[in-house]
Amino acid sequence: MYFVTTKKPVFTFTAINNPVIIIAYDSKTVAVYDINTASVQKIDINEAQSIFNNTQNDFSCFFTFSM
Repeated sequence: MYFVTTKKPVFTFTAINNPVIIIAYDSKTVAVYDINTASVQKIDINEAQSIFNNTQNDFSCFFTFSM
């Protein structure tokens, strides 16, 4: 969740291979943007941990840089 705290969204999949982007979190919830429905959902932190553990915690981070 380091990247999310530095305002860098994180791409991953749910247990049913639904692509989502983690956009925020706090001590109780994780906010994800569901690409298929174009909506933001808040998921209980424990449920999110279970979902992402089932996908082997496979995440991709969006980086920005300038040259």
